[in-house]
Amino acid sequence: MELYDIILRYQNGDSDSFEELYKNIYRKTYGTAFNILGIKAASEDIVQEAFIICYKSIHRLKNPEAFNTWFYRIVVRLSWRLAKDPLRHTWGEDFESQVSDNTDQICSRLDICEKIRTLKIPLRTVLILYYFNEMSVKEISQVLGCLEGTVKSRLFKARKILQSELFPDSIVNSQKKFKEVGLNE
Repeated sequence: MELYDIILRYQNGDSDSFEELYKNIYRKTYGTAFNILGIKAASEDIVQEAFIICYKSIHRLKNPEAFNTWFYRIVVRLSWRLAKDPLRHTWGEDFESQVSDNTDQICSRLDICEKIRTLKIPLRTVLILYYFNEMSVKEISQVLGCLEGTVKSRLFKARKILQSELFPDSIVNSQKKFKEVGLNE
């Protein structure tokens, strides 16, 4: 059954459909929070809080087709708020020991995950929503409340940073280095 139908059923009084909604989107929601924060316990807290907000507010959602945008805005904002908390670094264990099975499937190589975690939160979030959650640029702009051009530039910048970090000896990066020292004019 489609998410749209599940949401409509819940809005029309079928309380069991919220559990179905939860089961349908929990893993992706957790993956999003974990990839932004990198902390298992904090990510679980974010997901729980997002679902509580959803449970209390979903009846006010006028367009059930906009659920993904609305819900992931909640998840991202909660994650960003927690990421700004300096005490968050005392939670949990090492990043490497917290990589879940789902994240292992998404990022088969730990070094890629580590490089993604070093990106600034806005760049990391755009990358996660685009590649891991398969959202369009338009959907991401709605989730983050920014222009599509901003999303595109953040994607470009994140890709560029990852390319230079993951492939420092690539032809493109070598040409850039040559140009910087005046050898490629």
